[in-house]
Amino acid sequence: MFVADGATGLIETVRTPDRKLAACVHVLRTLEKGGASTADDVQEAPSARAFLDDARRELVRLRELHGTASHVFDLYHVLLGLEDEPWWQHWERHSRDTSRYACYALRGVRSATSYLMASRRALVMPRSFPHPSADWTAWMSEARSLLRLAMLASAMAMLASREMRDAVKEEVDDAWMVFFPSVV
Repeated sequence: MFVADGATGLIETVRTPDRKLAACVHVLRTLEKGGASTADDVQEAPSARAFLDDARRELVRLRELHGTASHVFDLYHVLLGLEDEPWWQHWERHSRDTSRYACYALRGVRSATSYLMASRRALVMPRSFPHPSADWTAWMSEARSLLRLAMLASAMAMLASREMRDAVKEEVDDAWMVFFPSVV
């Protein structure tokens, strides 16, 4: 149950940096069009990094919690001889799904962080060139492209988090059926 609650909260944890990354892209677009902003206006990027780090830590915590719960449930299945029970087989499948989606979400968060940091480094380069030059424009474009890749990776992490949440809910239902088949 703790994993299910945590997976639901994780979605918002991943959604926040996604919004901040979108704000960064907007500022870069304004800069490219000659707007009044400067590269220093991309203030959301550091806070997006902090939120991505929070999401990564929460994912790691939930994976560990899920792993522990799965191990305990595995011990019960051996003790109770549940190998042939259909609900046990359903639970095993949903448990594997939860683990797989957690890995996808973690990979997405890590990728988003890497792209974000690369875009921050790319933003340093335009300062070496005059504003309307081709080199300045190329570096700004690259920074924006990297931020968009960070947004894509963040969106993939959000999707995987939703899939993880759904798999955990199925897993909890299956566990309930394994332990209390006569109730339902």
